[in-house]
Amino acid sequence: MQFLEAIVISDLAYYMAHRLLHEIPWLWQFHAVHHSIEHMDWLAAVRVHPCEQLFTQICKMMPLYWLGFTKECFAVYAVYSAAIAFLIHANITIKFGPLKWFIATPQFHHWHHSKSPKIHNKNFAVQLPLLDLLFGTLYMPAKKMPDRYGVSNAIPAGYLGQILYPFRGKIKMLINRLKPGIDRYFRPLPVILGFTSIAISSLTAMALFNHMDIPTFIASWNTQQVTVAELQQGKLKTCDFN
Repeated sequence: MQFLEAIVISDLAYYMAHRLLHEIPWLWQFHAVHHSIEHMDWLAAVRVHPCEQLFTQICKMMPLYWLGFTKECFAVYAVYSAAIAFLIHANITIKFGPLKWFIATPQFHHWHHSKSPKIHNKNFAVQLPLLDLLFGTLYMPAKKMPDRYGVSNAIPAGYLGQILYPFRGKIKMLINRLKPGIDRYFRPLPVILGFTSIAISSLTAMALFNHMDIPTFIASWNTQQVTVAELQQGKLKTCDFN
């Protein structure tokens, strides 16, 4: 009995959180990563932004914790919730009959992922379709599946790009603020690099001309220069290495 209560309470909380993800623009930026999937399969269940995952899990689990549900109930519900998540995203067309009103099915949830903007705000529950029926957000035409999935906005394909996607506005703003200072400090850089390149090229040419490698050529600058006559007369200066 407690397990059934957990399903109702948790999915009701998730329904509300899910609607917020769609209706609040800055929350949608996180949820859009999940909706960007264009080919539905069971792995779509785990294509979720970490911030969204944290938000929805808190919304789902905290009511159960506050109401004192047992650890055993938590464990069973967690397994059931994960199994349903994989099921509703799976690319299968199993007929559930009357059970489709009591258990979320692929047909039910696939319509939520339809690329049609009119259907994006339908089927918010993930376990109990009756909640959508109750709140007037149910959309489940008989014997039909969506033709296209995804969102109209371009979402990065790579994981890092998807992680940063919700923050792209803030990142762009930060870059624009820092850009004047960056330009001021780095404007002389091309000139410095040019002179450095000329100096290295000249040094290399001089070393080759003297038949030396560059370290030996540089070391020779501090070597005592003597003539043959000075060598013959023993006029070398004493070097103090202390």
